[in-house]
Amino acid sequence: MECSLIQFLSASVSMHNGIITTLVLLLTTAGVFNISVAQDIAVTQDIAVTQDIVIDKDEITFYQKKNIQPFIAREQDGDYPAGTYLVLNDLKIARGKIMTLYPGTKILFVKDSRLIVEGLLICQGKSDGQVVFDKLDNRDYYQPLDSALDTWWNGVYVADSATIEMKHVLIKNSKYGLVIDKAASSVNLDTVYMQNNKYHSLRFGDELPNVADQRAFRVMWSGLDNKHPKITYVDTIKKSTTEQAMQHGQMVRVLSPEEKKLKQKKQLWWTFGTTTLVSASVTALSAFKAYDARKDYNSPEYHDPEYIRKHNISVDKKRIEGNAWVGTAIGTGTLFLLGATGFTLTFRY
Repeated sequence: MECSLIQFLSASVSMHNGIITTLVLLLTTAGVFNISVAQDIAVTQDIAVTQDIVIDKDEITFYQKKNIQPFIAREQDGDYPAGTYLVLNDLKIARGKIMTLYPGTKILFVKDSRLIVEGLLICQGKSDGQVVFDKLDNRDYYQPLDSALDTWWNGVYVADSATIEMKHVLIKNSKYGLVIDKAASSVNLDTVYMQNNKYHSLRFGDELPNVADQRAFRVMWSGLDNKHPKITYVDTIKKSTTEQAMQHGQMVRVLSPEEKKLKQKKQLWWTFGTTTLVSASVTALSAFKAYDARKDYNSPEYHDPEYIRKHNISVDKKRIEGNAWVGTAIGTGTLFLLGATGFTLTFRY
């Protein structure tokens, strides 16, 4: 009985000590946590904290002095005018959000970062102001990197149900270029260039279209249609004479109404004049042939049976020949009159 009581008291003391030990550990942890929080609060005076990205303010200042504006938050939307921006971590356009990049906008990426589009990305570049996606030069890092070190960025990823519209855009120096999920809602690429992308430049689901470097292409595609993407190169699209002249810097002058009328009259003069000359020549030849055939037909020899048999002559054939030439002369003579009349009227009015 005494032994059992001693065991019970020993067990109680052990349990009590365990509880005390646990409380001490909890209080110690809480104290460390409070100290850590206090340190973090103190450190925030020298760093920028937004969502889950912590960036040294000196680093931000460093890039801003180079006219490069870093993205601080992981999720971005809104309008971005001409300028240079920097992606320091994976950047996301969330579902329901819209990011618009205007002519002259340049987005730079640090090593292994990417742009993830889950909402809508609109790139409104121009021929003289492309929207450019490129890697950050090794010399421009906050901690400069050796020029021989590979610093490829991972590309632009378009998620399922996302939409992108790109016009006059250049994607370069990435690992994967533009990667589009097979269930992406809508893809509209117009005059998009790829340059020096490591593994591939363009991917639609499991398809890898062969896209030539530095050659503008167009494609409209939707994962909802379950069709193969059709790549069209811009330089294969036929342009009008006006567009070609403007492309080569030539002046394109619009004719005045008087100049248009004179141009039309010259065309009519040429048409009627040519018709008159040709028909006159054919009429004269036909008349000569008709006269010659009629002369032979009316000669005494063509009515002499002995002469006809000896020379194997067909009188009826000669008569038909003469009539045919007469008909030709009449037809071309009529055409001559019409041509001459048209030429005269056009010249007069």
